Amino acid sequence: MQSQMAAPRATSLDTSRLAPVMAACALLITGASAYAQTAAPQPATAASSAKDKKAEPQKLETVKISGIRKGIEAAINVKKGSDNIVESVSAEDIGKLPDVSIAESIARLPGISAQRVAGRAQVLAVRGLSPDFSTSLLNGRELVSTGDNRSVEFDQYPSELMAGVNIYKTPDAALVGQGLAGTMNMITVRPLNFAERVISTNLRLSRNALGSAANQSGNGNRVSLSYIDQFENRTWGVALGFAHQDNPIQENQVGLYEPWAVNSRPGVQAGSFVSDGIKALRRTGKSTRDGLMATLEFRPSSEFRSTVDLFHSKAKQEDTANQFEVNLQYNGAWPCNPSCIWSASNTNANGTQTGGTITNVYPLVRGMYNKRDDDITAFGWNNQFTWNGVKFDADVNYSRAKRNEVNLEN
Repeated sequence: MQSQMAAPRATSLDTSRLAPVMAACALLITGASAYAQTAAPQPATAASSAKDKKAEPQKLETVKISGIRKGIEAAINVKKGSDNIVESVSAEDIGKLPDVSIAESIARLPGISAQRVAGRAQVLAVRGLSPDFSTSLLNGRELVSTGDNRSVEFDQYPSELMAGVNIYKTPDAALVGQGLAGTMNMITVRPLNFAERVISTNLRLSRNALGSAANQSGNGNRVSLSYIDQFENRTWGVALGFAHQDNPIQENQVGLYEPWAVNSRPGVQAGSFVSDGIKALRRTGKSTRDGLMATLEFRPSSEFRSTVDLFHSKAKQEDTANQFEVNLQYNGAWPCNPSCIWSASNTNANGTQTGGTITNVYPLVRGMYNKRDDDITAFGWNNQFTWNGVKFDADVNYSRAKRNEVNLEN
């Protein structure tokens, strides 16, 4: 007796759609089979139990981010959590901002440019506007300046003593004394933001290759020391920082004056272009700066915090410059008498004078001596407390700037 079975009916399937599903099912079955094989019960023994306990993976409790990534992450979080357009610089750790002053660090941000004096960044412009249109704060408090106007001279503030800087490009009602172009808030360390004691030291050396030209040392140094600690079950915190900088001033300048004009003086090829004058200068000196930061923080509960800040900076710059300059287009007037002539002249294919010899001129030889002492002191006491969901903020602050300057010329 034979049994007959009905032949299966043929159906059309879209294999391109089923292929991923079939592959996933195959992986699932394979994974389940492998799990069943590895998870098969084994006879329990004391040795195997101990071995299994040792083989159990340890749970990872926390992930700690440090170094450069920590600084980048902190700066990104400031921008994320702000309702305004904000740029931020955050130190990866206390004393780790690598620049000479905080101005160098801020100038790296988009829309911020630095004006340099003697090679170092000094005042900052936000979005191309004059530095006078910006306001600078220290821990949210407006600062006095040793400059000639409202702009703060940032080279007075060591980067080693700063925890970060926030640049507000749009108005914020919580900021006092906002600037028209922007507001720059420098922030020092808050000791209770650290989980443990921190001691940081830095020593950096520098050398100016022009130092030997004036028979002076071109060596410089930067030294900083910071101490942060917490007491009484993290209700009290203290932060102390000191930074010293000693840099040589060595400068050479050579330049041509404008305008370049067509000159037909004797000895000069008719129609050639001659510069209005030439100048050469040599400057030698030294710049020193000492900065001190101290913070005392008290936080007995999450509803109350009291912080006392002290900042002091003293900077001194002294240099001597010798300069030689001469006018090349006299038009028969002083300082060249009518007999002033070019005895030789060289021009290029474009008709521009590239060299020559001139006689009967009266060059200017100038000697300049500059000395400047700056002294900045800032003090602040801030109290924040919350009562019935309402936050109160009381702040008392004082700042003073003193500047002595001597300029001599012969």
